[in-house]
Parts: sequence; C-alpha cells; structure tokens
Amino acid sequence: MNCLFGKFHYFKDEEKLLFTWKVTGKIELSEIYPIVDTIKLNVMSLPKGKVKLLVDNRHMVDSDNHPILFSNAINMEWIMLQQWLIEYCSLVAVLCGSRLMKAQMDRIAESSGISQILKAFWSKNYDESLLGAVSFLEIEAYKASLLYSLDPTNINFD
Repeated sequence: MNCLFGKFHYFKDEEKLLFTWKVTGKIELSEIYPIVDTIKLNVMSLPKGKVKLLVDNRHMVDSDNHPILFSNAINMEWIMLQQWLIEYCSLVAVLCGSRLMKAQMDRIAESSGISQILKAFWSKNYDESLLGAVSFLEIEAYKASLLYSLDPTNINFD
C-alpha cells in the first residue's frame, strides 16, 4: 500500500480493475491536489469505464476520535474529481465513519452526477459496511484480502 501525507493510503489491483484508498486524518486544501493527481494517474492506467473504486473514510477522525467532514473547498475538489471519474468507473463504494459523513458523501455524489454508480455505506459495525461495499462492487471473492489490507493496523508506510 502506498501513502501520501501519512493519511492517504492507496493501492491498485490491475487484475480486479480495482483502485482503493483510505483516509486516516483531515485532508488539508494544500494536500488535495497531489491526492487528486494520484487518484487520476492510477485510475487512468485501468480500462476506461470498468474501474471499481473502494474509498474508506471510516478512519477519517480527529485527535478525539470524532469523524471529520470535508471543508467546502475540499468538497468542491471531490465534486470535480467525481465528475471526472464518471467516465472511468463502473461502480464506486464509499465507507463512512458516521451517518453525517454518509449524508455528506451522498450530497457530494448527487452534486457531481456520479450518484447512479456510487453508494455510501455506514454501519456501527465496520465489517458490516465493508461487506456491503464489496458485495455492491461484486468482489466477494476478494473480501478476505480487502479486510486485511484496509485494517489500519496493517498499513505499510514504506
């Protein structure tokens, strides 16, 4: 797994046509541009219209372990990215750390026009939301390795 800024962890599986990322802290406006560039570079390397995205925002929390919501400026960047992603992705699943975060993800998806292929998941049980997302993405056979690789204790910071 690769990492930017110690809080944006990502990997690409060319065989599964899957690109996934996990956010483990607050993204600052100065960080969003290299993050968006990294997402685009990885997604563009996969077949257009067939990419599946799995976004894990469940660990996007502050120092008091409260879920972080994106600022308006960050929201605008995500909306523009999602508009760009529409022609590359077949399905997008977003794991959320709270009901409020899920509502924000739903609003961003509606604003960007990607809501037809994006589904946000929230549950008090993290495994339950992950299992819902992998089912939605139709990657059940991949569950065990995803559960392992998305576990924050297994993140490789190399």
